[in-house]
Amino acid sequence: MRALITTAAALAILDKDEIVEGYRDGFRGDPEPGDNRSDSYAHGWNNGHNDRTGVSTATQTDLIRDMRRNGVWPFAAACLNRAGV
Repeated sequence: MRALITTAAALAILDKDEIVEGYRDGFRGDPEPGDNRSDSYAHGWNNGHNDRTGVSTATQTDLIRDMRRNGVWPFAAACLNRAGV
């Protein structure tokens, strides 16, 4: 099982392009990623899947809280909007 991303610091080291790719696939309803995919892709897929199904997890909430505490949440949301996500 993959480690879940709950801090801005953990998110910062992930590959942003792979997060966006995973998000789009998860939102589209593609199958859950296997071990052949990166943690970045899996993180994006989890968030896309959760947005598609309307589910919010404690992990997502913890990450957003940490991002807000560290002043990066508005920036992150703006990046996703520019990426068309």
